[in-house]
Amino acid sequence: MGKFFIRDLKGLKGGRIEGVFAVRKKDALQQYKGKSGYYFKIEVSDKTGSITVNFWGRESKEKVEEVYSSFDNNDLVFVSGTIKLYNERLEIHVNQSEGIVRKAVESEYNAEDFIPSTNQNINDMENELRKNIDNINTKSVNGKFINE
Repeated sequence: MGKFFIRDLKGLKGGRIEGVFAVRKKDALQQYKGKSGYYFKIEVSDKTGSITVNFWGRESKEKVEEVYSSFDNNDLVFVSGTIKLYNERLEIHVNQSEGIVRKAVESEYNAEDFIPSTNQNINDMENELRKNIDNINTKSVNGKFINE
């Protein structure tokens, strides 16, 4: 399976995904309502966006806690799961019996995959910004800038 970015997941609903993502937010470990078992949610990202990952554990709180405690916010995690649509939003669902969430090892990722970038020409963008700055007509009155 090749490298997928979050922006590429839209057409893959129902498909399996494996990838490395940065943990932006880690929700508390929760117990299922009305049945036995535990789960947690994390929000992960790469340079193209973010997505929620749901880890669906089993009855053993200790085993789910082991996964949950193996990484923190801002860590990079390897995720293997299924892409699902929930409330009109894509999510990655990881079942404890067939998926993985674990801290990534350095050989599994390229740091550039987590740095936002542009495909635009930087010099063209700078020139356009400078033109816009030059078109702003302001003057300073008592240390405050006002439009003329």
